[in-house]
Amino acid sequence: MLTKIALHLQKATKIASVAHASLQEAQELLAVAKSEHSAFVKDAAKLRTKHIEARAEALTELANLKSWENQRNTARRVHHLKKQQKLGKVTKMHCTTMRPNLPPLQAACTTQEKMIEATAFENKRQFSKTLDGAFVQQPMRTQFGLVLMAKLL
Repeated sequence: MLTKIALHLQKATKIASVAHASLQEAQELLAVAKSEHSAFVKDAAKLRTKHIEARAEALTELANLKSWENQRNTARRVHHLKKQQKLGKVTKMHCTTMRPNLPPLQAACTTQEKMIEATAFENKRQFSKTLDGAFVQQPMRTQFGLVLMAKLL
């Protein structure tokens, strides 16, 4: 039994040889070691919470940095696309040909002349829909006084 106590004291007090140390000296060193241990154990909870808070803050900061970097990259891409759109060069356009009793036919226009023709056709088709309306046809045209429109037609 004495050897177990001696080994425990030797380990706790870090005394190399029990034969050279007195019992009172070993007990004093053990008391000092216990007080240091209890002080460390008391601070352990504070250290743990401090460490967890620091990690949480670092993770939040990391998330903010990632978000900022994503926003910055998106803004750069949008800025780059805006610059490309300001150039005003269209490289590919689809022309729609209306066929009676068949679905419309779409073909790619690659030359400048074809693109101009397709754009003019689409504008005329889109903005002249009212010319086929009831107010432009007889007898409503004369009733509502669209004489100016009749001259244009």
